[in-house]
Amino acid sequence: MRQISLLNKLYLLFFPFFLLAFDKLYDLSGDEFEIVTTKDSYKLILNKQKFTEYSFSDDGFKFFLPYFTKEFNLKILRYNSIGYINGFLSMDKNFNHKLNVSASNLKYYLTDYKKNNQKELEYLLKNFSIPYKKLTSLSIEMYNIPFKVSKNFNKYLYFKIKKLPKNKLEYISYSVYIVLDKKLVDKYTKYYFPKSKNLIKTFLKNINKVKPYYKEKK
Repeated sequence: MRQISLLNKLYLLFFPFFLLAFDKLYDLSGDEFEIVTTKDSYKLILNKQKFTEYSFSDDGFKFFLPYFTKEFNLKILRYNSIGYINGFLSMDKNFNHKLNVSASNLKYYLTDYKKNNQKELEYLLKNFSIPYKKLTSLSIEMYNIPFKVSKNFNKYLYFKIKKLPKNKLEYISYSVYIVLDKKLVDKYTKYYFPKSKNLIKTFLKNINKVKPYYKEKK
């Protein structure tokens, strides 16, 4: 029988920790979000502003976006410390492709699909990464996301932290809201979970288990 190398043994021993290299900012299946229901949407609002260490982990942190996201807003603020929020933002945790953009130009984080030349989210969907650097805060906001994108949008946005030797930033606070298409969420939930009594709660609890596919009625 072939022997396992010491390196492979160590990898197998610590494998679960490698999976946690990028910390999640929140868990949609829990009770971290208030749900506001309207005729056309479910708006998920983080119950209260959260605080976390800037170091997060060895790599950075990840921001989860579920299927049928119509718009979202993530605000990250410097808290009780001095320094820069900086690094790279990408859909791909490997950050293989870099865009040469102005790191301080926030138009790259404010995306409206109905306006020309503001489709920066498409860069992320194609696994490009966008550099960011801001002295006091970072705002990621995208809206009017079309169905062709949102139907396959059960993904993470990865934030890679770029370390600076003189950066004294230790803590940040963040707030989040996510708006989901109510019609699509309800349709999804009724199709996969016909006995569900609370469509949005069931949807969030099972978001990672099934793909959003329906057999359309003719």
